[in-house]
Amino acid sequence: MQLVESFLSIQGEGKYNGKLAIFMRFAGCNFNCLGFNVKISKNDKTLIGCDTIRAVFTKDFKESYETLNANELLKRVIKLKQDFDPIVVITGGEPLIHYENPEFIEFIQMLLKNKFEIHFESNGSIE
Repeated sequence: MQLVESFLSIQGEGKYNGKLAIFMRFAGCNFNCLGFNVKISKNDKTLIGCDTIRAVFTKDFKESYETLNANELLKRVIKLKQDFDPIVVITGGEPLIHYENPEFIEFIQMLLKNKFEIHFESNGSIE
């Protein structure tokens, strides 16, 4: 799995606003969302998209991604967890484009087995 970034922070959106969360941001998205008008210069061109532009433009940012298997992803979550009880937010880009990836499935199963509360941030377009 290509991981763009992972970090411990406060969930700032929705019903769980204010709850401690581990964010696992995966690469890839099926949308571009030019209307958000976030601009960044990369490789002598201007990329325009949403606030997770590094997760969306995979060809331009793939050298900055970490490639991790399910066990390595779980170890990352456990390291970030420390002594807290955070939710785990699976985000992207669009994390659910990976729904058939065996590593992604195994990672989610491992989180559930370890009693983590999981939230998905999705654009809702994956059937």
